[in-house]
Amino acid sequence: MANRPPKLFIKFFRWFCHPGLQSPIEGDLMELYEERIKEKGKKKADWLFRRDVLLLFRKDIIKPTGGTVKLNYYGMLKNYFKTTIRNLKRQRLYAAINIGGLSISVTCVLLILSFIKYEFSYDRFLENYDNIYRVYNTPPSHNFLGKNKVAVTALPLASALQNEYPEVDHATAFDWYNALIGTSEDNLYYESGIFSDKYFFHVFPYEFIEGDPLTALQDPTSVVLTESLAAKIFDDENAIGQQLIQRNQIYQVTGVIKDPPKNSTVDLDFVINIEGRDWYKEEMAREKWRSNGFKTFFTLNEGSDVSVLEAKMPELLEKYWINLELYPQEYRFEALKDVHLQSEFNFDFTGKGSKKQLLLFSIIVLLILILALVNYTNLAIARSMSRSKEVGLRKTIGAGRRQLIFQFLFESTFLTFIAIVIATSITWISLPVFGELLGRPLQPEIDTLIAAIPYLLGLVLFLGILSGYYPAFLISKLQPIYALKGKTKGLSKSSLQKWLIVGQYAVSIAMIICAVEANQQFQFIQNKDLGFQKEDILTFRSRSREVTSNFDVLKREWLNHPNIKAVAGSQYLPINLRQRTVVNDEKGGDPNDDLHIYQMRAGYDFLDLYDIELIAGRNFSRELKDTINLCIINETTAKTMGWTPHEAIGKRFTEDWDLKYREVIGVIKDFHMHSMHMEIEPMFIERRSSRSFRYISFRINPENLQETIAYLEETIAPYTSYPFDMQLLSDQYNNLYHEDISQSKIFNFFTLLAIVIASLGLFGLATYTIHLRVKEVGIRKVLGASLSSIVSLVSLDFLKLVGIGFLVAIPIAWIFVSKWLENYSYHIDIQWWVFALSGIMAVIIACITVSTQSIKVALSDPAEILKDE
Repeated sequence: MANRPPKLFIKFFRWFCHPGLQSPIEGDLMELYEERIKEKGKKKADWLFRRDVLLLFRKDIIKPTGGTVKLNYYGMLKNYFKTTIRNLKRQRLYAAINIGGLSISVTCVLLILSFIKYEFSYDRFLENYDNIYRVYNTPPSHNFLGKNKVAVTALPLASALQNEYPEVDHATAFDWYNALIGTSEDNLYYESGIFSDKYFFHVFPYEFIEGDPLTALQDPTSVVLTESLAAKIFDDENAIGQQLIQRNQIYQVTGVIKDPPKNSTVDLDFVINIEGRDWYKEEMAREKWRSNGFKTFFTLNEGSDVSVLEAKMPELLEKYWINLELYPQEYRFEALKDVHLQSEFNFDFTGKGSKKQLLLFSIIVLLILILALVNYTNLAIARSMSRSKEVGLRKTIGAGRRQLIFQFLFESTFLTFIAIVIATSITWISLPVFGELLGRPLQPEIDTLIAAIPYLLGLVLFLGILSGYYPAFLISKLQPIYALKGKTKGLSKSSLQKWLIVGQYAVSIAMIICAVEANQQFQFIQNKDLGFQKEDILTFRSRSREVTSNFDVLKREWLNHPNIKAVAGSQYLPINLRQRTVVNDEKGGDPNDDLHIYQMRAGYDFLDLYDIELIAGRNFSRELKDTINLCIINETTAKTMGWTPHEAIGKRFTEDWDLKYREVIGVIKDFHMHSMHMEIEPMFIERRSSRSFRYISFRINPENLQETIAYLEETIAPYTSYPFDMQLLSDQYNNLYHEDISQSKIFNFFTLLAIVIASLGLFGLATYTIHLRVKEVGIRKVLGASLSSIVSLVSLDFLKLVGIGFLVAIPIAWIFVSKWLENYSYHIDIQWWVFALSGIMAVIIACITVSTQSIKVALSDPAEILKDE
C-alpha cells in the first residue's frame, strides 16, 4: 500500500488509455515505478510517474472517440473541408442565402461597432483626458429650449476654483467664436476658434509643434494657431513671432499646435488670449457674478475627490452670485470623457453624440444578427433533409455522434468565416458613406483592421457554433436505418423552428409599424401649419456691423429688384428664438408670478414678411413713431398672464433684470418658434433698430433663385469680409430634424433587412416542412386534390405563424412608438390602420415566400414522389 503511485494519475491513465494498450503499458509503468522507489525514493518516483502519465496522453494511445482505433485529425478536417465545398457547389442557392444573410447582418454589426467605437474615442488623444472636468449649471425650475442644463458658467469661476480650492490643479475659462483673422484687412480668413485665459493649455495639453504650452498664452496679446491654419496664412514661413489682426486687435503668434483630431470635443483652429480685452477686465473685477457665458474646465490634483469639491459649489455661489433667490444657480461637474455623449445641454459644443442613439442602434443591429442566425438555423435544418443518407452512411461505417456534430459545426464555422470576410470587405468600402450619413468622419484604417483580426476570428467561432450547434445536434440524432432511406424520423417533432419564425416575424412587423409611424410623423412635421410662411424665403446671417448699419440703404436697393418682394430684419428667425428673459406683470412683483418668456427683436416688416397673423391690436407702425418699449405678444403669453387677446392690449409687464416696462400693442397667433420637440411657449416681439439685427429675410420669387442670390451677394460684398451665408428658410427648417431623419433612414434600412431575413427563415422552414409532407401531397394529388387546395393546405400553417407574430408585435410596437412620439410635443396619433397595413404586408410577403415552395411541390409528379413507397 505504501508503494502505490499517485491515485489520481492512475485513474486519469485508465480513463484515457486505449483498452487494448492499457494492461501492458500499466504493467511497464508499475515496474518502472518500483525500480525508481528503490533508486531515488518515493517522492521522486511519484513525480516521475506523474510526468510519464502526462507524456503518454497522445493521439496514438488515447482511446477512440467514435469507433476508430487511431484519430487522424488532419485527414478528418481535410475530408470535412472537401464535403463542405462539395455541398456548397451542389446547393448554391442555400449557400448564397446563408452567406448573404450572415454577410449583410455582420456588416451592419461592424458598421455600428465602428460608429460606437468612434463615439467613445472622443478626447482619448489627450494624455490627461480622464482628469479633465467641466462645470455646468442646472438652474432649478429653469427650462430653456426644452433643456434644463446649461454648459456655460460665470467667467470668473475658473479663477476662483484655481485660487481658492487646493483640490484644483488648473482651471480655464473660454468661449467659442467664429472670427475673421489674418495678417491684414485684405488678407482675412474666417475660422473657428476660442478666446481663452492663459491656462487653456495647462488643462488641455494639445501637442505643440512650436512654442511652449505652459507659456504660450501668458501674454494678453498672444495667439496659438493650428498647423493647418498657420500654413494657410503664412505658407512656408515660420509663424512664431508673426503678427495677426482680429477685429482691429493685434496679436502675436506664440505657438503652433497639431491639428486636433476630428474626435475632439474642443475642435479649434486658433486660441486667442482674452485677458487684454477691457470687457474681460471689467467682468473679472466685479464683486458679484451676474451672468453665465463661458465654458469652464479644470483638472484635479492627485488624490483629490471631485465629489467633495462639487459639494462646495453652493458655498461658492452664495459668496459670489449676485442674487440666488431671484436667479437660482446650481453648479455641477462632469468628466470630459462623458461630455460628448451628453446631449441635453444648452450652449454646448456642436456635433454632440447621443447615448440613446447608440443604444437604439445597438439593439436594432443585435436583433438583425439574431434574425440572421435564426435564419441560418432554419435553412441548415431544411438543407439537412437532402443529406440524411450521408448521415446514415457515415453512422453505418462507424462515425460517432460527436464526429457528426463536429462536422456540421465545421461547416457552419466555414460558412461564417466566408460571410465575415465578405462583411469585412463591404464594411471597408461602405464605412465612409455610413459615416457621412451619421455626420462622422469614419474611415477604414489598416492598423484598426489588423488589430481587429483576433476579434473577427473569435466572432467566426462564436457565430459558427451558435448558428450551427442546434442543427448539428438535431441531425446527428438520425437513426441509420431511417437516414439511409432518406427519412427524417425524429426531426419533425421539433417545434423550435416555428417559434423562431414567430419571433422573426414579430420583430419584423414591429419594425415595419415603427418605420411607417416615423414616416407619418415626418409627414406631419412637413405639412403642419407653423403659424408663419417658410416657403420662398431667403435668409442672410449678418456678422458685419457695416451691413446692419447700412440696412435701410441696402433695403431700398434690394426692393428695386424684380425677384425680391419684401425685406425684413430680426434678431432671430422664427424657427430659432434663443433668447429668454424673466418678466412680471407688476414692477417688482412677487417672484412666484415671474414668467420665463422668449424675446425677439425685429423691424417693422417682420410680421408682414412672414405672414404671422395678428389677432388683436396692431403691428408696429412707422407713422406712429412707436417707442422701443412697445411689444407684441403671442397667444400663449396672453393666456399665461390670464388675459384674452383683446384684454391684453394696453397691458404692461416689467423685465425683472432692469425693471423696464413693456406695453402690449398687439397679440399674434402662436407660431412654432422651435422644432416640434418643444411646446409653443410665451414670447414677445419688440421693435429695434437695424443694429440689433442678426438676420435679414427676403421674400423672393422662386424662379431664377441663383440669379437672385448672386445679386444679393454682389450688393452685400462691399460691406463685409465675412463669407456669404444665404440659405432658404425651408432648408433650415428641415435641418431642425436632420438627426431624426438620418436615424429614420438607417432604421428603414434595418427594417427592410429584417423583413428579408425573416422571409429567408420562412423559406427555410417551408422547404423543411414541405419535404416532410411531400408523400402526403403526392397521395392527395392521386386522390384528386387541386393545385389551389394543396397550396392552401401547405401555406395555412405558415400564415398562422405570421398571425401569431403579428399579435406579439402589436404591443411591442405600440409601446415603442408611444415612447418615441413622447419626444415630440406635437405629434400624430397612433392609427390602427398602420398596424393593419403592416400585418397585411407581412402576410403578403409570407404568402409569396411560402408559395414558391408549395407550388413547386404541388406541380410535381405524384408517381415520382411515391415511387419508393
